[in-house]
Amino acid sequence: MERDTDKGGFDSAGYLSSGKERTSGPGVEAVVNIPVSDIGPNPFQPRKIFDKNALNELSQSIREKGVLQPVTVRRVNDSSSPFRFELAAGERRLRASGEAGLTHIPAIVKDLSDNDMRDIGLIENIQRENLTTIDAMNGYADLFEIHGSADAVAQKTGKHKRTVEKYLKLHSEINSMPEMAKIFAEQSARVEFATAEGFGKIASQVRRLQKSDRREYERIQRAMAKDIKKAVARLLAKYSQITATSKVKPESFRENEKEISLHLRIPKGVSLSAELVSEARANAEAFLNRLSEIAGE
Repeated sequence: MERDTDKGGFDSAGYLSSGKERTSGPGVEAVVNIPVSDIGPNPFQPRKIFDKNALNELSQSIREKGVLQPVTVRRVNDSSSPFRFELAAGERRLRASGEAGLTHIPAIVKDLSDNDMRDIGLIENIQRENLTTIDAMNGYADLFEIHGSADAVAQKTGKHKRTVEKYLKLHSEINSMPEMAKIFAEQSARVEFATAEGFGKIASQVRRLQKSDRREYERIQRAMAKDIKKAVARLLAKYSQITATSKVKPESFRENEKEISLHLRIPKGVSLSAELVSEARANAEAFLNRLSEIAGE
């Protein structure tokens, strides 16, 4: 590692242009000390809020032990930019190093495209320890937009495909209602996975209220804005029973040695999908056909 022996006169641009960072060919990654002031932020960094207490703790650790893991940067080709490099990974380390008073930071310089920078920023964000449910959900959705499949996102992040699919489904349900998405974003620090998942289960019922009962929909908005966890729990209690009883099950037409029967329980006012209506008709027709067969025997 190149040591920072003269913090005031270190010429990062001259050092890198000299080729010294490549010690044995294009495949080698060398660590160089770069002035903190030369490094601009990742333009594709999805994370905008950083915990001040956690940054203070990291800053104190850096004062005592130094930066243990280099950041990753790419060179800036824009001559009008005030920075010589853009950060790809290591936002917390860079911020904490500045707070600790360091003028230079160890860095690995890579040739990275805009897509590479976006990928690195999103993946680093998803893999952090104190990640919120909403941050994870948005991160997976952004990666899905880039790569086009849950499989690709799972491979990129090292997560199970089912985990990725769960978060993608939550993102779709929550963002189907912009007003609700805004509430989740505003309360993201307090939203646990169970709360987001619970809302996902009854999102279809809440969506119906946008057209059928705007006053009730707005009442739900106010309740969620006040306490999202309690509001979602109440909605689950209210709608989960309707969801369960509104399903027309295949076994609604039953026949055994003692009886032949048809059981269809559909709560009043519940909107049935075309699929469920078709299933109900099929069961009813099968029941009537069987009665005709019995009558003809």
